Amino acid sequence: MFYFLNTIIKRISGRYLRYQLEEYWYKSKKNIFQTKYKKKALFITLPITFHLKENNKWFNRDSLYERDRLIANHLNKKKYQVDIESSEINTNNFDKDYDLIINMNSNIQIFKNKENAKIIYLATTSYYKFNNQSEKKRKDRIKKKFNIELPLKRQINETNFEIYNEIFLIGNSFTKNTYPKIIQKKIKLMTNFPIEFSKRNILKVKRVNINQRKKNFLFLGSSKGAIHKGIDIAIETFSRLHDFNLFIFTKQKNDTEFFETYKNHINKNIHIYDFIDIKSEDFLEIALNCQFALSLSCSEGMSGSLLNVMSLGIIPIATKETGIELDKVFIVEDDINLLEKKIKFFNNLTNKEIHKLSERASKISDTKKREFIDSLEKLLQ
Repeated sequence: MFYFLNTIIKRISGRYLRYQLEEYWYKSKKNIFQTKYKKKALFITLPITFHLKENNKWFNRDSLYERDRLIANHLNKKKYQVDIESSEINTNNFDKDYDLIINMNSNIQIFKNKENAKIIYLATTSYYKFNNQSEKKRKDRIKKKFNIELPLKRQINETNFEIYNEIFLIGNSFTKNTYPKIIQKKIKLMTNFPIEFSKRNILKVKRVNINQRKKNFLFLGSSKGAIHKGIDIAIETFSRLHDFNLFIFTKQKNDTEFFETYKNHINKNIHIYDFIDIKSEDFLEIALNCQFALSLSCSEGMSGSLLNVMSLGIIPIATKETGIELDKVFIVEDDINLLEKKIKFFNNLTNKEIHKLSERASKISDTKKREFIDSLEKLLQ
């Protein structure tokens, strides 16, 4: 009876959460701190961040929600009255005189006749041409191998950067260099940061024997874009490495053509799971038994998912396109033979060496939130 009632309660609460998400996803929120400051700022992002309570389980899933709150809090600290709008903003109602606009969407029509406002673009990826060409190059490789045309899932529309006074780019120097020189003059780099795990989770990692973990590799995909994230490269590599295990988290239903193409390459050592809450017991049970994390994206700003697992002491092996500082991750090219050699190299490290690298990964990740806050202080004077 208890189990039945518990199931009903979970279903009702789940439906209520989905209702909240649908209702508040694009719902604007005016003067979120209820202040009377003379200066006015508009932040165009996902309004849902400011409608739900901070302890809502939705915010456990991605640091972007905390990032948006930190930006809004800083604007409040700088004595701005803060409005929140979504990318679906009704341009006909956009008549308030703002002193500052921070935008995360490439819809430029809203900025007509806003010459008096300082306008900042918050960029979270590489330049659109680099992004699109890199993904197409990956797709062409698969076409040559399988004689099949797979869809591109993470193409980016062109953004008119001329209207922006400044561009805050979440990424590293490599990310910045994907932009044309004339745009780079406006760019100021910011870091990404991970979500916070409990101390209990960190202690769990330290209790797991390194010998149990060193042949286990974690791969965090996304809601879509298996080609973009390099899942093809990971699968092809581990299909040759039968003594190693690969654990992939991604939404297969959004890349059905891709996984149908690769079904014969997915051996018993390759385990694929749905993309789930990164703080859930189901995820952590697997993640905490992995010593290394692969991130093989062809284009990013700065991978938050990689920073998340680094905070658990999982050692990062990534392409330079992942966006984390090049001296803080082990860089691999999107070449299967080279990746295979790199994996074998790490497996041959001593437990003492692996322990040092694990501690280093955790410390690097743990500094990121402070770096982000410091950059806000510096950039939003």
